[in-house]
Amino acid sequence: MNRKLDRAIFVAKAALCIVLTVSSPLVISGCGLNGASFLSGAEQFRVSLPADHPLRQALEGSPFRATAIDIFPTTQQFSLVLVDKTQRLAGKYAFVDGQFTISEFAVTNRGKSATLILDGSKRVSRIITSDGKEWKYSVGDERIESSAVTGVDAYLAANTMLLDVAQRMDSEIAASTTTPTDSTPVVSVPVSPTESPKSGAALDDPLRAALLVLSSIWFPLIGIVPSLLALFTVSAVLSSALVLRFDGTWMANNANSELQVTIAGGKITRLVDPSSGQEIGITDSKLDSVNGNNVVWSVNTNVLGQGTPVNFEFDVKERADGTLEGTLTTLSSNLARVPLTMSRL
Repeated sequence: MNRKLDRAIFVAKAALCIVLTVSSPLVISGCGLNGASFLSGAEQFRVSLPADHPLRQALEGSPFRATAIDIFPTTQQFSLVLVDKTQRLAGKYAFVDGQFTISEFAVTNRGKSATLILDGSKRVSRIITSDGKEWKYSVGDERIESSAVTGVDAYLAANTMLLDVAQRMDSEIAASTTTPTDSTPVVSVPVSPTESPKSGAALDDPLRAALLVLSSIWFPLIGIVPSLLALFTVSAVLSSALVLRFDGTWMANNANSELQVTIAGGKITRLVDPSSGQEIGITDSKLDSVNGNNVVWSVNTNVLGQGTPVNFEFDVKERADGTLEGTLTTLSSNLARVPLTMSRL
């Protein structure tokens, strides 16, 4: 990504307050359950967005005023609760290789709409607009590896080409003498179809047309890069609501023993036998699924005294009092499954 775009993204990220790791705690309330966090897999739950929440701040200056996000775990869909009922910010999410990602984002305003399709590497691979414009990513089919970064930065790393094109178009829009009015938020951007950004992707007409429609939907927030960043911000909010709410240290109990479990970044990162102080070495850890109030983690370990690796599977449900209840399955030479209760320390 070029230095000019780096500066543009830095400024935009600061303006949009995309530092969700220091945001105020999320308020999660179950529908019809008086704010309890216990949910069945078929129900939705709502993440409230107070006035000082980073997502609401990110939408400042745009036509969208959101008060909450509704999440539908069974269908893996989400929808922002907007003040203007004629507008829409919604989409779908998925867990790919244990990582949370938005797989589709749909936005509607002022009679126009656009849908962004994302692949498993968080890259925007397709844009479809209500007026028939469509763009597909076609420059190579390599997989984007962005495991070293998280949150909004993962989406930025996966979409350098798209952001580079968007930044160039923003510069051209800013330099244009055409000033959009409240009734006609359309800008003509004369760029040679043979001109290419430094990333090597052609500035083809379908991409330019799709991005201009996206920008006009976000009018009067003029700028394609800020529009894309605001959309990517939702991913971090959803990740916090669905995955990161389990981060912390837990004591797992059954009838005969205890196990101290540390969860960080949505994954189990540490297992300790509190009676002996012995730490169980983890070789691999994965979040298998989150479906409503049900979550499944799998952990591969090297247990002292065992000649072969041991796999632990935590299959638990979040209860109204915040505890996790379910089963712990041990897969080694012998299969063992025991009831389990996990409480925060």
